[in-house]
Amino acid sequence: MPTWVETVLGVLGDPRLISLAALVLSWLAFRRSGRLTDLQTRKVEADLKDRERLEAAEEKADIRARLSRSGPSSHRIDLSNQPGAGPATEVDIEFLEVKEELLLPEGERKDKLPIPHLEPGESVKLVVFLGEKWPPFKIALKWKDPDGTPQRREDIVYLS
Repeated sequence: MPTWVETVLGVLGDPRLISLAALVLSWLAFRRSGRLTDLQTRKVEADLKDRERLEAAEEKADIRARLSRSGPSSHRIDLSNQPGAGPATEVDIEFLEVKEELLLPEGERKDKLPIPHLEPGESVKLVVFLGEKWPPFKIALKWKDPDGTPQRREDIVYLS
């Protein structure tokens, strides 16, 4: 047997060297697993935040307005709470650049607004008189989420 083979076998047979090699390998594995554990922890935290954000979005109302024809010369605005959202209370609409009296017939605001409660998928129809004013109209929708937080969304409605 060549001498170099005997030397290698002699070194590999030394228990101190085997212990040192095992120590180095276990330290490297520990370092690597620590990084993986850190990555897994960050991923789980990000997933949890995403889930909480989705659940919070489901609890909030999503109010929309749509202007459409309801007859040959009559129109309406549908205020609706989107399906999959939370319920809304005190739903109201404000016309930003047009006097409301020119659009809503007398009694429409008094009888129907603010809408006390609007469940997801529900809508309320408001009669509007376009007369000389034609869309698009800038509006502001206001409501309260189930937790009582007031919300406001400005939008533009077009005749659909």
